[in-house]
Amino acid sequence: MDRPAAPLAEGRLALVTTAGLHVRGDRPFVAGETRYRVVPTTVEATDLVQSHTSLGFDRTAIRQDHAAAVLPARRRRSAAAGR
Repeated sequence: MDRPAAPLAEGRLALVTTAGLHVRGDRPFVAGETRYRVVPTTVEATDLVQSHTSLGFDRTAIRQDHAAAVLPARRRRSAAAGR
């Protein structure tokens, strides 16, 4: 794997999840929606809501721990700090 051309602190990083997460107060996801929501690095896991609905989607892991299941908060904060 090649190293990035510039230090991480000078770059931008995006994490993408299909779990239907959004910040509490944002517009919920609806069936068939293809838009995205921005989750700032400063948002705490307790301020995230999961509004993805599907009969075949098991929400158990998300309810227990957003960070482990779908959105690694520690990694987001590390990237924001340039690490």
